[in-house]
Amino acid sequence: MSKEIDHKDRAHSEIGASSASRWLGCPASVSLSRGIEEKSSDFAAEGTAAHELSEACLNELKPASEFVGQDFNDFEVTKEMADFVQVYVDAMEVYTNEDSGYDTFVEQRFSMEPIHKDMFGSNDFCAFGIENHEMVIADFKYGAGINVSAKENIQMIIYALGAYYEFDHIYDFETVKMVISQPRIEGGEYDEWSISIDELLAYEKMLKAGVKEVYSKDPRIESGDHCKFCKAKATCPELKAQAEITTQLAFDEAPIDKPSLPDVATLDANTIANVMKHQKLITDWMSAVKAHAKDMMEKGHKVEGFKLVAGKSSRKMTSEKEFALAFDDFYDIYAPKKLKGIGVLEKEIGKSEIAPYFTHFEGAPVIAKESDKRKEIKIQTIDDAFSKADSLDYSKTEF
Repeated sequence: MSKEIDHKDRAHSEIGASSASRWLGCPASVSLSRGIEEKSSDFAAEGTAAHELSEACLNELKPASEFVGQDFNDFEVTKEMADFVQVYVDAMEVYTNEDSGYDTFVEQRFSMEPIHKDMFGSNDFCAFGIENHEMVIADFKYGAGINVSAKENIQMIIYALGAYYEFDHIYDFETVKMVISQPRIEGGEYDEWSISIDELLAYEKMLKAGVKEVYSKDPRIESGDHCKFCKAKATCPELKAQAEITTQLAFDEAPIDKPSLPDVATLDANTIANVMKHQKLITDWMSAVKAHAKDMMEKGHKVEGFKLVAGKSSRKMTSEKEFALAFDDFYDIYAPKKLKGIGVLEKEIGKSEIAPYFTHFEGAPVIAKESDKRKEIKIQTIDDAFSKADSLDYSKTEF
């Protein structure tokens, strides 16, 4: 059961679920982004196509492979896309099969009027257990960049609240399970987080306070990881200020007409910490400035010292289906089947059963913020070794 949605024309609230981490982190981003055109990309268009394909699979209860060669959002479904989408569809099968005991809804619209009259949205998939009183909210992500966790995911929490407002008068909810399927990322094929309905409703107060600040006279402006997908990056005064502060550290001693960066080996720990703290913000801001400049030049404006040129050409198969008909009988045109991701295998077979077949390797050390939940690696210095040796009681040692 679903409501028909045209993904290409889907309306988005400026205080919607998908952007919640941004407008909660920086309430001023909403007003700063108004009037700035949303730039689509091939990645976004392909993601929309994958979502339309998954919607068709779930509504028609057909495998994704049956849609190979068909067009969704001007993208032809390839075997690769179908395989990835099928991982998500398979994960939802536990709710869509006839004996599941769940009522299901695909691309369900909902209103968030209890939070704010202008707040609305739609989620990819929801299922409501009639006997077990469980609400299931699922989100399909086709991206291959960032592995998104279901735990305490504010986007999923908003979807769950929307479903609660929409269906609480029909179903008796006790728990909510939030599921994210991101099949293009190893380990991200399936992730879930469950809480009680009372715990879910406790988020209302925080969301109401966040929305109130968004529409206040002087909303807070704050930079952070949430800046990554903000439309206002190129014109944001906070990011500009952060860039000026950090770059000033590097250019203080340089001639104005010939700036140069200092030797890294000469930087003290405090300067390094300051630069690294703002590194991502600055690189994101510079990327946004470059995109803004390209947009201006495409509209006929001149940017001194720069010009538009043709980018690197690429090739795209016009029809995988026709290509396969022409060559599949004579050539081996498909790569061998890939093993499913470890996360999916653990879910389908069991962690203990597959554990003997996998070797665990610790990842190479990386730098992270102190607030990161991962355990810090303790590096033992020469001084630490001597200090430990000095503390030993050699009187009890036998020679």
